[in-house]
Amino acid sequence: AIVSLIGPNGAGKTTFFNCLTGMYQPTSGEVEFDGQLLPPKPRRVAMAGVARTFQNIRLFQNMTALENVMVGRYARTGTNAIDAVFRLPRHRREEAETRRIAEEWLDFVGLGEAADLLSRNMPYGDQRRLEIARALALEPKLLLLDEPTAGMNPQETREAEELITRIRGLGMAILVIEH
Repeated sequence: AIVSLIGPNGAGKTTFFNCLTGMYQPTSGEVEFDGQLLPPKPRRVAMAGVARTFQNIRLFQNMTALENVMVGRYARTGTNAIDAVFRLPRHRREEAETRRIAEEWLDFVGLGEAADLLSRNMPYGDQRRLEIARALALEPKLLLLDEPTAGMNPQETREAEELITRIRGLGMAILVIEH
């Protein structure tokens, strides 16, 4: 399903997302997802299957589109520092699999041809789609989209709406903030 959280600026919508994803610790209560308590630790929330985008785009500007999406897989890998430093077989396998999955998500959002572009050189609408691809690379059960069409022109907005509908078709729950 696609569910929207709608309210004016300053109403606390993004703060709510930040509490859900462990970026902020709620002052009271607790966050539960899929039958388990989520501690206020973003990595643990991601490992539980919750991914998000941000109201203000947060891409790694000096990384390519492909590298940005590969970062989104971090919680789905088991490689440790020793594996990475010495490029041990597990690291090489996981890196190859991460690259393959990242390429698939770039294709899914329509950015397959932009894989080698630095994210800072991409048009605004493409950066928004790239951020969605990075979140999808986690293969979440719940996707949180914080104002995914903010700053877009009408055509880009329609394309984003179509993308969100295609994501829903994958069976993923989606919570969208808009105002």
